[in-house]
Amino acid sequence: MIKRDIAEAIDEAEKLATPDKIKPLVVAFLVWGITVIDSFEGSSVIHPYHPWIDTDLKFWNILIELLALDWCHEEELERKNQSGFVIMPFKNFLRVIPAWKNPSLFATQLSAMKFGKFLQDLPENYFE
Repeated sequence: MIKRDIAEAIDEAEKLATPDKIKPLVVAFLVWGITVIDSFEGSSVIHPYHPWIDTDLKFWNILIELLALDWCHEEELERKNQSGFVIMPFKNFLRVIPAWKNPSLFATQLSAMKFGKFLQDLPENYFE
């Protein structure tokens, strides 16, 4: 995987009108070469309530590598599924969603922001 320039990824996220509470994870996906089709930061009134990010089907392998990373503190890892996100495949795209059953909106948004920052901060040669 080749890590892109973070400033370029931020500009691209801005062009996609990415909501603030999902932006760090969208930027992280863009930094690691994943094209983002659409995203939603979650809402207490719009279903589905949790945040999500849609990508092209061709990014399946890269997403698996990123979402499998251990990034939480030890005590948090016991309650979470690695990154806290899973891939939901559809016919024409992949949707990344929270892995937990009935999570709070705040918890999933916070996790998306923290995990996004973690991925952005990985060194360029991390996957070599």
